[in-house]
Order: sequence, then structure tokens, then C-alpha cells
Amino acid sequence: MSSETTINIKHELRTPINHIVGYSELMMEECDGATEQQIAMLQEVNSNGQHLARLVEQVVAGAHAKALPPGLHDEFLAVLDKMRGDLETLALTYAGKSEMRDLEKIQSAVAKLTITFHGVSQSA
Repeated sequence: MSSETTINIKHELRTPINHIVGYSELMMEECDGATEQQIAMLQEVNSNGQHLARLVEQVVAGAHAKALPPGLHDEFLAVLDKMRGDLETLALTYAGKSEMRDLEKIQSAVAKLTITFHGVSQSA
């Protein structure tokens, strides 16, 4: 795999992760009136986003070697599933509030990341 392809894969995976981490940080900073549960879930989404960022290095190395390390595929998808569940719960608590706009951006980034990861993992 060429270094240009590797850079593109890394960029395609990192961009939605940066949105997840950035918007969750923004929501935590501007959490006036948020419940402890909402703050904890936002922290979990942020933490999972950072975890995915660390896993991207292994995904890129695996894509370059044409084989993902054992368990990486399942771990990546498990973190995404956990994040989707937290976001669904947060969406219920933020329904009709201004924070919903940022939450929808995080949900969109998770959807894009899921699609991109599936494409990368199938080609590895």
C-alpha cells in the first residue's frame, strides 16, 4: 500500500474522530444545567473518541500490512456501538434543546466513521 493511501486512510478515520472529541468537549464546557448523567455520558463519548484515535494507528498499520491485528476489528466496533448507545440516550435527554445540534454532529461523525472503518477493514 502506498504512503499516500495510508495518509488518506488515516485522514478519513481521524477527521470524524476529531469531530467526536471536539464537539463532546464543547458540550462539556457549555453544560450549564446538564445533569450528572449527561456530563458522565459526554465524558464517556469523549473518552471513547480518544480511544478510537489511539486505535486508528493500529488500523492504519493493519491496512498497510493488508491484515488488521487480531481483535482490533471487534474492539473498534464495540467502542462505536457503546458510543452510539450513549448518544441515543443523550439524544432523548437533549430533545428539543439547543445542545441537540452539536449532538447530531457527533452522531453524524460516528456514522461516517463506522462506514469508513468498514471500508478500511474490508480492504485490509
